[in-house]
Amino acid sequence: PIPCPSTPWPAPMGYQRWCVALVTCALLLYPEVSTQGPHGSSSARMLARARSQRWLVGKADLVGPPGHVAARRQLSDRNATARGFIELALAAVEQGGGNPEGEPAGALSEPTAALSEPEPGAGEGSKEGEEGAEGEEGEEEASPMDVGIGWMLLGSVLFVMVLFYLVNWKDDDIRRYSWSIISTTVSIFTAVLVFSGVKELLFTLLEKFLPLKESEALRLVAEYSVFLVWFAAMHAMIAYQAGAWTEGAAAEMHTHHWVIADPMLAAFGEEIDEEDVRNPSGVKSIAYVDGIEVFVQKRHVARDTRERRTKCWAMLFAHMAGFSAISAGGELQQSALLRGSPLTAAAAAALNQALLCLLFVVLA
Repeated sequence: PIPCPSTPWPAPMGYQRWCVALVTCALLLYPEVSTQGPHGSSSARMLARARSQRWLVGKADLVGPPGHVAARRQLSDRNATARGFIELALAAVEQGGGNPEGEPAGALSEPTAALSEPEPGAGEGSKEGEEGAEGEEGEEEASPMDVGIGWMLLGSVLFVMVLFYLVNWKDDDIRRYSWSIISTTVSIFTAVLVFSGVKELLFTLLEKFLPLKESEALRLVAEYSVFLVWFAAMHAMIAYQAGAWTEGAAAEMHTHHWVIADPMLAAFGEEIDEEDVRNPSGVKSIAYVDGIEVFVQKRHVARDTRERRTKCWAMLFAHMAGFSAISAGGELQQSALLRGSPLTAAAAAALNQALLCLLFVVLA
């Protein structure tokens, strides 16, 4: 149904009522009809009421952003349909001898005079504007950088999908080694970020007190000193996590406990009471946890926890110490004494490896 203004109209005749409905439809479809008609014009008042009650949308809502060719064409088609409705309604009102409010038929035609008689050259200008907009809106050619970013995005998604398949494979060995590789990779990238940040911060502070940029020997000493610090931190962390400094041989590493063995549960690895186990004489069984049957297993909880934490921190600090050794060896290769020929550069790598072997022999 067509919404009508709240102000009551005089009861019109049947055909006049249809004429007024047609004019109202045309005005609703065509939002650009001017409301500046003659005083007392019913069409102008109808349009003003419709717009005040938000029946009509503005031109910007229909056209959208500048250069939107599709929206312009849609608006042009809508305007052409509105002109046809208005001309048909005006012809019917003129034959009927007036409108419901007793105004002459010209009152309806005056506000729409601009629609029936467009200005000369207006259509040509709009057509040229649309053609120009179509040229501006043409498809842009993808640059090599766009193509590279697209391939990187597709490759990343494919890589993640492959990882999901590997960590959920039917073979236990494939799942175990997949998680092992993921853990090692994450450890390497974490070690790179931590080492790079700490090194930049430390050398920025040292440059305020020592002429590291001017003295090559001083910078070489600083590089190897940082490596020795990371090397000592690696051994200290391993000794602490393994319990060599805290508990020693007094730790109960061989005591068995029943733990939840279902990796899909959040409580995986948690200890449970032996009373809840159905068959406590074996190594694997089923237990009741909160009224639910779960798989359980007898494991060395203290030893497994200690081993897992030691491997984690040892791998992380070993990677940071390794990157520190690479940085120090690269600084040694770029020194004025060894960068003269490929043979002396290879000698720098041999010296670096000899230093590492000496450190391990002394600490052993």
